[in-house]
Amino acid sequence: MKGAEDELPVNVVEAMLADVIKKAGLPDPICQKEISLPKPFSSTWPDFFTKTPGKSPTAFASTSGLSKHIHGNAQTKQKDIAIRALLRERNYAVLELPASHLNDPDSLAAFLYALARKLVSKSQAHDVRNSRAWQSGT
Repeated sequence: MKGAEDELPVNVVEAMLADVIKKAGLPDPICQKEISLPKPFSSTWPDFFTKTPGKSPTAFASTSGLSKHIHGNAQTKQKDIAIRALLRERNYAVLELPASHLNDPDSLAAFLYALARKLVSKSQAHDVRNSRAWQSGT
């Protein structure tokens, strides 16, 4: 069972993404929030979760497909795909950002735009992408 101490980013990549999201002026995400799932799964803990009034809940991962022993493992990758599909069926917006994209301003801008579209207005999403205020210090 996860406790309050688990509501923080669990690695450097997640902490970096949380910082970028904050600099972009987007709502603070909840880290490692448990989402209950039906069998054959029990639950999942996306890296980040947000819920904005009037919008679909958004679950997103910052490290998709990179760690060989976790997400790079074929069996784990298949399970992740199934869980993400199930979340989408349940009207969650599911976004993914490979860790390597944190160092690619254009990929990061596209991700933040997509995230902002889920959390705020379209015009605010354009501002997030175009202002690049989130680039300072990344």
